[in-house]
Amino acid sequence: MRLLIIASGLLLATVLCVAVPREFYFGNALEFPLRFSSYLPLLAAAAVAIVALAIAIAFFAPRAVRSWIAVALGAVAILVYVNAMVIGTDTGTLTGKAITFSVGQPQLLGELAILIMGAVIVAKAQKFASVAFLILVAGNLAMAGYAAVSEEKKNPPIPDEEKLYSMGDKNLLVVLLDGFPSDVFGEIIKSDEKHKAALDGFTYFEDMAAISATTYLALPSIHAGAVYKLGQPLRPYFTDAVEKNSFLTRLAAAKFDSLLVNPMLGICPDNTTCYLPQTLLTSRSEMRRNGVLTLLGVSVFRAAPVAFKEATYNQGKWVFSDFQGDTTMLDHSVEGVKVLELFSRRVKDGGGRPTAKFLHVLTPHLPVVLGEGCAYAGRPIPATREAFVQQASCALDAFEEIVVSLKKSGLYDKTTIVLLADHGQAIPSIKADAPGEWQKLSGWANPMFAVKPMGAKGELKVSTESLWLPDIPSIICRETEACEPKEVAHHATRLFNYYEWKNEYWKEDLIPVTQYPLNGVPWQIRSWGDMQVISSAGPAN
Repeated sequence: MRLLIIASGLLLATVLCVAVPREFYFGNALEFPLRFSSYLPLLAAAAVAIVALAIAIAFFAPRAVRSWIAVALGAVAILVYVNAMVIGTDTGTLTGKAITFSVGQPQLLGELAILIMGAVIVAKAQKFASVAFLILVAGNLAMAGYAAVSEEKKNPPIPDEEKLYSMGDKNLLVVLLDGFPSDVFGEIIKSDEKHKAALDGFTYFEDMAAISATTYLALPSIHAGAVYKLGQPLRPYFTDAVEKNSFLTRLAAAKFDSLLVNPMLGICPDNTTCYLPQTLLTSRSEMRRNGVLTLLGVSVFRAAPVAFKEATYNQGKWVFSDFQGDTTMLDHSVEGVKVLELFSRRVKDGGGRPTAKFLHVLTPHLPVVLGEGCAYAGRPIPATREAFVQQASCALDAFEEIVVSLKKSGLYDKTTIVLLADHGQAIPSIKADAPGEWQKLSGWANPMFAVKPMGAKGELKVSTESLWLPDIPSIICRETEACEPKEVAHHATRLFNYYEWKNEYWKEDLIPVTQYPLNGVPWQIRSWGDMQVISSAGPAN
């Protein structure tokens, strides 16, 4: 009996504190700034607590009820293992997609049947069950250990504030506001003259075309002018463009001090300093604690009976959110605004060497979580156009604080500024000229893009020039006069790569992509030609 109780405790401990955290971490590694091994000591402490409780029960429970406890605990261990590791309830991919819960009688009866069958098996074959549990425990530990040792990701460096915030006599500042549609930008600047005043010297290019529906294919174009070809392996394509051929690397060769905040997939351009946004805002101990609480919360959700799924999901905050302190910083939209605000407060004129800084923040990307006055709503709110425009305004306001700081410190005229988005959203452009699902393309394929050359002054201008994301490195080289512009193939026809995003695509070399030729402005249906059906769900990254 004691062996069965201890084996059950070990299985519960390794499922909840090792196996599910490993599986979820490596499925959502971008959400966790530290290596998996950094979380293991705290996860191991939680596992030890569970095992210690099982040992205490095994040795101190009254003999009369010990056998009943052993059978019950064994049955629970089986149910937890099946729920967490076999059925594996959808946990979402931390991309803002809603998860719906339905509790039906078949599901409840199914779990009851698993519990009863588990109890019968354990009661009739205690030694077999104990050995089977220990084999599963060994497997859980071996897989987690191998994953921790073989993980290539490194823990992020602690930011050097001088390098991060100091600017020189000649500068490039690129600010990417993720998922900011061009027509939303146009709507915001028309609604309030303060934006036009803040953005003096800028030219807004309303006919900028995205290369893809999400960030993955967009960044190689932004960094290196790369154009994706169908069937091209994604990870090598991304790595070659961002790590080897980024405009940041080319500027570093021209003696610029190059820096990137938020290197996606952890890939940093050569000769460039890279920092994660979390490291600017929180300590490593906070990152470790919050990560462990998230991983344990996901484990409880995955293991919980179906009747408790919604409660343990807790609107995506999981069950241990109360122990995470101020959770607003864990939301990417809040994080993005905070990073921009922090930069605006600390940027300074350091003189001397020219600098190139690329700040990539995930605001105003869906889901919408910022309400009136940019207050954090605490949970996603309905993504109406009005609500999204409000969130986008918060991102633009934070960017404009940087502009004000640059002007006050005398850096504005010394700095070329590029304000852009990597893609739009599945929110139809207000300029779309016909009804239908194609309108989502009019929103996705038209990201914001504006440029202020060094020394430029005057009222915000609007240009109708046709541009494409792969043009950006050439524009940067031209404006900085520090690298040779890379010629991009003539784009009378611009290509847009559409795909429905899944988080596992970050690790895939091939994903299903449909290419749509764009012959004209993105907001006119005639520009798109013959289109296949566009999903009502759409991308999420």
